[in-house]
Amino acid sequence: MKSITGKDTIADQHPDFLTDESRFTCGLPQSIHFPESTEDIVQVLSDASSKGTPVVVSGARTGITGGAVPIDDSIVLSLSLMNTITECIWDNEGPILICQPGITLEAIDSFLQNPQEYGTTIKGAENLSAGEYFYPPDPTELTAQLGGTVATNASGARSFLFGPTREYIPYLQVVTMPGQVIDIRRKTSAKNNLLQNGHRILEAIPNPTYPWPQVKNATGYFSGKNLDTIDLFIGSEGTLGVLAKIGVRLVKRPVFTSGLSFLPTTETAFDFADFLRKQKNVAAIEFFDENCLEMLCSEEAAANFSFPRFPPAMKSAIYWEYIEDADNSLEDNFELWEQQLQQCGSTFDFTWSGFDKKESSRLKTFRHAVPESVNAHIAKVKKKHPEVRKISTDTALPPSPFRSWFQECTGKLKENKLSYVAFGHLGDYHLHINILPQNEEQLSKAKELYSEFILNSCKLGGTVSSEHGIGKLKTSFLKCMYSPDSIEQMKEIKRAVDPQWLLNRGVLFEDGLE
Repeated sequence: MKSITGKDTIADQHPDFLTDESRFTCGLPQSIHFPESTEDIVQVLSDASSKGTPVVVSGARTGITGGAVPIDDSIVLSLSLMNTITECIWDNEGPILICQPGITLEAIDSFLQNPQEYGTTIKGAENLSAGEYFYPPDPTELTAQLGGTVATNASGARSFLFGPTREYIPYLQVVTMPGQVIDIRRKTSAKNNLLQNGHRILEAIPNPTYPWPQVKNATGYFSGKNLDTIDLFIGSEGTLGVLAKIGVRLVKRPVFTSGLSFLPTTETAFDFADFLRKQKNVAAIEFFDENCLEMLCSEEAAANFSFPRFPPAMKSAIYWEYIEDADNSLEDNFELWEQQLQQCGSTFDFTWSGFDKKESSRLKTFRHAVPESVNAHIAKVKKKHPEVRKISTDTALPPSPFRSWFQECTGKLKENKLSYVAFGHLGDYHLHINILPQNEEQLSKAKELYSEFILNSCKLGGTVSSEHGIGKLKTSFLKCMYSPDSIEQMKEIKRAVDPQWLLNRGVLFEDGLE
């Protein structure tokens, strides 16, 4: 296990550990450890527990809520060197990849595209054919590491049809304080789960009774009728244990057809999305507002991306994916879709197709170009105003109040002359409104409006976070969504597994301590 100690050494040799995409103010850890095995994690947690030293779990640091930001005098446990697929096992439902937490989503996809390249180095991989299986949740950031996506119950465009990460994790190996290894398998009785490996540490976990919202949610510890012990760790943001091994459920890869349909207004785009939700085999419904299109037409974006000219008079876009099969091909539904597009003021003539690999790649580039352009824009502003950062919503709402909530939010941004772009997972009523302040005064106003937007969303049955988690940045908003009793139940779960409150202190809970 590689380790680096000493604040001066860390600040000098590893300044990347002292910054974060969230622009959160960070502290100086006393050491950084790079475990290469479960045993290494056990050693670090055992030592930290005996000394009462907080441990911050880190991976690719692609998160945007400050969860991996160090705090003063902590230990950073970086899982980036634990980045292999160890084996492929099979059960009645198909293959499960057993992975270390530091492997990237990109590496998993690359493996599945050509598993035979690995020969016999991965046990069980010889039974996988090239491109036969895939990992359905499809989180957008392919450089993200698997452990981070499980810790936040991440989702992506295809989560509209397939669901979030939680539904594809049947096995976890977790190291809890003070260094106990527990193997947790889904679909066993709660009692059996608690006794895995002979450890009884999880028996003390109280059964949560607080209500779980009926929309996409990555806020707090999971609660629900079908609660399995494993679900408490998925989405727990590293506050209950360190993920040492992760079992990923694979699914047969279907044939995807994709398209980018341009529409004249936000409302007509929402109408077309309503139509798509009712169609069979639609896997993804993503939205891009007029400001997104304008940003991609700017000289700044043109330096990094090259797209054909957008159709004239079209002010928004819907990216969609469709699963082709013998009983339901897109060609069979062409006339119905064309009729709906025309009712929405558009046509298939104003749709970029993704029928072959090259066209599909272009559409995926478009999807990634918007957030990348946002980050590039903010980086430019920061040169003059270092404190400025984007302020982005991550909330999902129930269907009925969604449109009025969105209109109210964008109306207030226009009223206050704040730049913004809105895009994201419209299929799940989950859009990211990215507010782009140009100076410190606008940043202050953006934070104020963000608080108002999230409070109103929670009142309407929405969430604080739907896919990125709470981290250290959004802890004050937990009380907007949950009652004091519900938050106390979450804290009781935390105390039962981590009584010293050492793991990822400051993440999820506002006070950071009990």
